[in-house]
Amino acid sequence: MAFGGVNGINIFEPGEIELNNTIPRVEITSVRVKNERINHANFDSPKKLSYEENTIFFSFASLDFNDPSKNVYKYKLDGVDKEWLKSGTNREVTYANLPPGSYTFRVMGTNNSGLWSEEEAIFAFVINQFGLSDLSSHNRRAGILFCQISEDAYENSEPVKVGKTGEGAS
Repeated sequence: MAFGGVNGINIFEPGEIELNNTIPRVEITSVRVKNERINHANFDSPKKLSYEENTIFFSFASLDFNDPSKNVYKYKLDGVDKEWLKSGTNREVTYANLPPGSYTFRVMGTNNSGLWSEEEAIFAFVINQFGLSDLSSHNRRAGILFCQISEDAYENSEPVKVGKTGEGAS
């Protein structure tokens, strides 16, 4: 193909365009539980979460920066998703109200030429069930609240006279 330009003729051969053959690496860039960022790096075993920490947010990125707007992703949460979910160029996902259990979040991505990563970025976690240690914690909170209410009631009450009443009282 030849095109005329200000400085003469430009020749373009579409077959000479080289695709990006660099296999991208994908990373989980952020994990948030109860809207607080947690350190997700260097976990040899699954991260343990309480039953109250059952909403989890992930963000991720393909580490290919030739044209990041063309990087696409797919993810899967083992224990919830039966198949990989395509997210297009969206780099975030939130799972809410997860029941107690073991989970593994997996994500893969492409480079700008559509070449998929060979390895998944993975984050494993366990949401613990409501247990006796949680119950004792709740009992302590309830006991403290009861004591505070009782103290307030005592301080705001009228004095009560205790003694004999009626006939023969002196």
